[in-house]
Amino acid sequence: MFTTKKMQKEIPLVIFIFLLLFAPPFIKNINLLLILTIFSIILISVKYKDKLKLVIKNTYLKKGMILTLIYYVWQAFTIIINIILSDMHLYNYAINYYSMFLVFPITFICCLYVIFYTQDNNINFNKLLKLIIYAGLIQSIITLLAFLFPSVKEVLLNIMYENTGEKLYLNSYHTTRRFFGFANNLLDSFGFGTGILAVLPLFYSIENGKKWLITVPFLLLVPLLNSRTGLLVFVIGFITWVIYIIKNRLLQSYSKIFIYLIISTILLFTVIAIFYPTTITWITDDFLSFFGLKSGTANILFSRDFWALPNIVNIFIGSGILVAAFGGLKHYLGFTSDVGYVNEIWKTGIIGLIIMLILLIYIIKFIFKNIDKHYRYFTIFIFISILITNIKFYVYSYNPGIVIILLILIYIVVNKIKINNKCNDNELISIIIPIYNVEKYLSRCLNSVIKQTYKNLEIILINDGSTDNSETICREYIKSDSRINYIKQNNSGLSTARNTGIKNAHGKYLIFIDSDDYVNVHFVEELYYALINTNADIAMCDYQKVYEKDVNIYNKNLSIIETVKDNKFENLYNDKSTITTVAWNKIYKKEIFDKIKYPDSKIHEDEYVIPYILKQTNSITYTNSKYYYYYQRPNSITGSYSMKRLDILKALRDRVHFFENNKILKARALYNYYYQLCYQKKMMLQHFPKEEDIIGKITKEIKEVKKDFFTNIYINPLRKLKILIKF
Repeated sequence: MFTTKKMQKEIPLVIFIFLLLFAPPFIKNINLLLILTIFSIILISVKYKDKLKLVIKNTYLKKGMILTLIYYVWQAFTIIINIILSDMHLYNYAINYYSMFLVFPITFICCLYVIFYTQDNNINFNKLLKLIIYAGLIQSIITLLAFLFPSVKEVLLNIMYENTGEKLYLNSYHTTRRFFGFANNLLDSFGFGTGILAVLPLFYSIENGKKWLITVPFLLLVPLLNSRTGLLVFVIGFITWVIYIIKNRLLQSYSKIFIYLIISTILLFTVIAIFYPTTITWITDDFLSFFGLKSGTANILFSRDFWALPNIVNIFIGSGILVAAFGGLKHYLGFTSDVGYVNEIWKTGIIGLIIMLILLIYIIKFIFKNIDKHYRYFTIFIFISILITNIKFYVYSYNPGIVIILLILIYIVVNKIKINNKCNDNELISIIIPIYNVEKYLSRCLNSVIKQTYKNLEIILINDGSTDNSETICREYIKSDSRINYIKQNNSGLSTARNTGIKNAHGKYLIFIDSDDYVNVHFVEELYYALINTNADIAMCDYQKVYEKDVNIYNKNLSIIETVKDNKFENLYNDKSTITTVAWNKIYKKEIFDKIKYPDSKIHEDEYVIPYILKQTNSITYTNSKYYYYYQRPNSITGSYSMKRLDILKALRDRVHFFENNKILKARALYNYYYQLCYQKKMMLQHFPKEEDIIGKITKEIKEVKKDFFTNIYINPLRKLKILIKF
């Protein structure tokens, strides 16, 4: 799970995030958030003050801060008016200001430190979400221990009571049903945040593997034992996730996982029902209360007191106070209400409620616009959860859910800022486009290139002996754009065409684009800025497979940048293997190709050269923006099987020799080579059974490599088993 280097930078951050999410009360009468804030301020001042200056100037953040300031000013105005008109003590107003103060600036500063730390240590967005899940699992472990061992629960309750003074921790009605955990409070706000945490792996699994769904039952255990609000949040998130996977035709691939989630949830309820039947009764009674079958939340939530509003004037301007139980005003008002909307009206009136909703919509809209597609559904889920759970309790105060929202928001803001001012829009970039019989797709490709937001381009078109109308299309574009350089050659293959382009390129940087693909208009600018700002030798973006329906090339996505200096070859064998290997989603310093050529007349040419390219680099930068659109046409070389596919075998065999002095990388290369040998033999028997000589050579090679493969201790035994089972 963690390597030694990762442990040094990620484990401390997991612990910090855990403390930030839950603020467990270690010190009497002192909120742990205040200590974390002092720590964050010191570290930001010492290490990240330059980044702080850039963040403060950021336009997106400024708008949000202005809206927040407007809310604070309005709240101050409301309090001043009510001080003049009422006999309420200043202490009562201070409590309300403090509840917002914990969110901004206290929690905001801590989140800012976390994001600066992630940027400083090349922890990308997905890794940040992974660390948040790990932090949630710490709470899951604590909850599980409190569930299994009553003595542990008793110790935790005593600590929380002693350090917070919360008398509910002494109330047997509550302690026998809930309070399995360790946090600043274990009430509705705790449930709201832990419900979001339990949903996070559902969306995280979409791009990071279904194995993450194993964590869902463990994370769900926390709200299940502590908060009915958390269960409601999880249900909302689960439904949103199901809608996403159905809409994106992923339901079949998740069918087995559904069974796992259903069985594990049933087991959770069963085990809790056996050992703590009062907890299940507490949950089911609440559910049935909404149908008038039992007494529970519905009876209280929809009672007259819970929806009591101030007088007509204060409905608009507010009374400056919260009427929730933690506001401590029950003795003065004669009632309490947990309803968030009612509390906001008492606090700042309808005007304040509108300001708060505008701020919420601004934040959610900003995140939605700048986050990956599947996380947009996660953003929708959060927005719906806030609107619904604000009926149950006052959401707009410090809680784990607000922390998660702020972490995501600040990460996006910080990673939108240019790191330095080294970029020079006058530097020439050469784009090399090999062309062979692509008249149907060529105009789409060229249109996407000439419309790039980065303008100083040399567009080199290499006509590799096309026999269709491609040349006519090229000549039409030459007339309208002086940046285009057209070269025609006899058909020699993609590799030779690329080599021709490299030879004729005058730019300091090179980009390859295949002529049946196309790119976002921000593609070149995104890669160039990523390369220059990180002082890398190569920058690469993610790609999106596209079919007959075109995508909008003007969309601008969130750019999350990660730079790799050490272990650069590792990405040939992990989730970045495809985007690392292919030639066409990158910008290169041209000097890399001074001694490197693509192998003539070969397919899988990328597999041949990528180790040598990586060897020439000091650092590589990755951006998760999917700005390259990889068109899937059925008659392409990669879309059907042909004997040319056997070219990959020589490339992978060479790679085994390339990593001769690195036992681990050699083992990974050996696995890929042996797997491809077995796979290509299977495909040859299926498509070209009469090519006995070639099949015989592959069989002989399998026998020669087999011993090295099975005796290599650095290859995972499970992967060896996979080969045996499949072939």
